[in-house]
Amino acid sequence: MARNFISGTDKISIASTAALDIASGPVSLYGWVYLNAGSQTHMLISKAFGSGSSPNENPYDLATNTGASSNLVLKRADSVTTFTKSSTFTLNVGAWTHVAVTDLGDGTANNCKMYKNAGTPDLLTATTVDGGGNTKPVLIGERDAPEGGNCRIAWVGIHNVVLTAEEIAEAMYRGFTMRGLVGCWPLLGDSPEPDLSGAAQNGTVTITSGNIDTGYKNPTTTGSPRNDFTSPSNAFSSDDTRSTATTLGLKQDYATFVLGVPADATINGIEVSVEWRAGFSSSPNKNYLDIDLSWDAGVAYTTIKTQNQTAGDPDNYVSSGGSADTWGRTWAVADFSDANFRCRLSYGGEDDPDMRAEIDHLRVKVFHTQPASIVAGPPVLPLWVRSINEHLVAVKNVIDGFPGEGRLLGWRRFHQFLKTPQKTGVTEREIFNLNDLTP
Repeated sequence: MARNFISGTDKISIASTAALDIASGPVSLYGWVYLNAGSQTHMLISKAFGSGSSPNENPYDLATNTGASSNLVLKRADSVTTFTKSSTFTLNVGAWTHVAVTDLGDGTANNCKMYKNAGTPDLLTATTVDGGGNTKPVLIGERDAPEGGNCRIAWVGIHNVVLTAEEIAEAMYRGFTMRGLVGCWPLLGDSPEPDLSGAAQNGTVTITSGNIDTGYKNPTTTGSPRNDFTSPSNAFSSDDTRSTATTLGLKQDYATFVLGVPADATINGIEVSVEWRAGFSSSPNKNYLDIDLSWDAGVAYTTIKTQNQTAGDPDNYVSSGGSADTWGRTWAVADFSDANFRCRLSYGGEDDPDMRAEIDHLRVKVFHTQPASIVAGPPVLPLWVRSINEHLVAVKNVIDGFPGEGRLLGWRRFHQFLKTPQKTGVTEREIFNLNDLTP
């Protein structure tokens, strides 16, 4: 199982403790992440002020950047300097990926390492962060800013040592590893979220439900398939530079809104908001702007909605559609991809032939029902755990010797795990040989 963090306020919040406040020296962070959408920041874990970018006693902030194929980014800061480390590898949308970062904190080349699926790490220069820490909570799935993202997360761990490649692999396959562990949250659906480190630093769960929205998104491209307005890109932002239409029937398509609708969302409504004015005439004359939407790159469009403005009035936002208006059709999430979604503005009418439409800003918002907050997770634990109880504490013993009763002729290192069911009421403990198990 895993937690699905969709809105900008979804989060797990763990109160600050001295153990979690790793303001200098070595730190290791890891977790499983599944990006529901690209082209936006996705938060994994943060103990920082704001976005973690300013020198302000920020022990750690681990996130992706905003690229369509996202890189992993670690930030650590003290009162003087912010250190930012970015991976060369990228994370794919729609797939579980295990990510990890270790930082020795000594400023030495190759002593900051970033791992993807426990493979060969990116080797970076370690930070030299030397801070006093802060009392901010540890946040999973969100920043202090706030800035959340749209992703699924499971098995987050924090260590006060630099883990080896073997230990990173163990964390990937088993959920966590023990050396230097100061906090581990599996995100299997419990509330509060349990800490498996033994320190009982349980997390408060905040998950949005009901009809939520993407927030207003601006277009970033124009002209497919129609490109009739003058300076159409002037409508990308509200800055008093305007796109204009002077002849009835002119049409302008806008695209690449990067709407970020979650993959399993149910669409409830679409709002189109246009900041515009009627130019070159006087009251009471009006002109009219038609709006329709395409879900297949401009092959077909919805029915038209019409706005009007009175000449002489300043430009202002006028909205069409809304939280429960689907524009006459049932939408699929794929309809809102940058390849498919279009918003078309058309100069639809005027009371005075000298008038023109002047558009300062176009923005779109999609309303949807929150997907399930508890979803299928990554392939972390061996079958014995899943079949008995998914809320187990595993304590590893590493022993050098003969594993048992003369079955082996050679000396070797083997591993034992002590498993303790937490919720079934069973009090017995059972030791078993991990070498006899497969993931």
